[in-house]
Amino acid sequence: MPAALRPLRDREFRLLTSATLTSVLGDGMMRVALPLQVLAISNDDPLAIGFVGLAWTLGHAASLPLGGVASDRRDRRGIMIGSDVVRALAIGTMGLLGLSGALRLPQVIALGLSFGFANGFFNPASRSLVPDLVPSEELPRANALLGFARPLQLWVVGPLIGGAVVAFAGPGTALLVDAGTFVVSAALLGRLSRRGPAADPADAGIAAQAREGMAYVGANRWATVWFSASALSTLAFHGPFDVLVPTMLKTDVGLSEAQAGWWMAMIFAAGGVGALLASSLVAQRGLPRRFMLVLYGVEALSLFGLAAFAYLTQFWEALVIGLVVFGAVVTSEIIGDTNLQREVPRHLLGRVTSLEWFVAIGMAPISFAIAGPLGRVFGPRPVLVAFGVFAGTAVAALAIVPGARSPERRRVRSRTGDLAQASLGGTGGAT
Repeated sequence: MPAALRPLRDREFRLLTSATLTSVLGDGMMRVALPLQVLAISNDDPLAIGFVGLAWTLGHAASLPLGGVASDRRDRRGIMIGSDVVRALAIGTMGLLGLSGALRLPQVIALGLSFGFANGFFNPASRSLVPDLVPSEELPRANALLGFARPLQLWVVGPLIGGAVVAFAGPGTALLVDAGTFVVSAALLGRLSRRGPAADPADAGIAAQAREGMAYVGANRWATVWFSASALSTLAFHGPFDVLVPTMLKTDVGLSEAQAGWWMAMIFAAGGVGALLASSLVAQRGLPRRFMLVLYGVEALSLFGLAAFAYLTQFWEALVIGLVVFGAVVTSEIIGDTNLQREVPRHLLGRVTSLEWFVAIGMAPISFAIAGPLGRVFGPRPVLVAFGVFAGTAVAALAIVPGARSPERRRVRSRTGDLAQASLGGTGGAT
């Protein structure tokens, strides 16, 4: 079996991977179907999409602390199944109401809030379950495999299927198919072996248990610095990319709405290729020796790539920048997830993972709120350059903060010591 696929030898990891990729496929379909469904019921008002996105994000951020505590204190498999059921009901209801013509914007916002809230339970449990299923030495390959397949489903296969279903049957039907992916995911997770909580349920309340995760982050400089870098990256990237890049393509590059949509779709597709290349490299070769330095480097590269979007004028340039930017994003996710899974004690992993997500996702609404007004005042290109260059430089500089790369240095010292012992042992045997 190729090295990249070795984690799939484990039946439990195969089931988790299949469930995750099935639900991500539905997320890719929703990227196409949901905006079109919202526009259909709001007389093509783009502000309505903003309200729905805000509800999704707020629901997700609000539930992450609860999801982190739950994933450490309850059966992670059961939490993921419950999340899938809630998400299936939310999206399925939206699809049925859309097909019947009864769907209204307040209902979409409420259902989106429910969907986002359920996401906050699924993601910490899913990330925390991986090290329970594969050996520590296989974690880089396991995360790389997921990093390879998730973008393929989310950015390429899912949107293509979603677009085809919308074209033939409408966005309501596509949302129903999306709901079905969560049902399939729940069924696959149900075949996993039942697993007890990572730690014995404590008498302390949820707030006290959440503070335990925060205390771990505060006591470990590498976690504090990386979480800060992640929050800055989210603040600088998401709003400017999602709001200002499409705006720039229409107002500055001079594309029609259809052409701008095609360029954006192909940027995502090129990003999917970049993600596949990056994850394949990690899967075959493992993490680099200076993995924390690379982590900060690729995170900074994705932000400098955001600035590069401001200078594009040709289609091929958009493809190259998309490939580099999203390849860097996925490399960052693989290294970051693997480092958390190796460093954080199992009984705290759900809470620490949820805290990372909370810090990052909590910046997304602010990013969306400031990107539009700044783009209107200064134009999209200057804002893209300012956000990308400033944040990229700041993230790169965080790599030299004392303690920021301590996990890397510990592993380098450990590896050096093992090699020295092996050398001494070999010399002694020869003597």
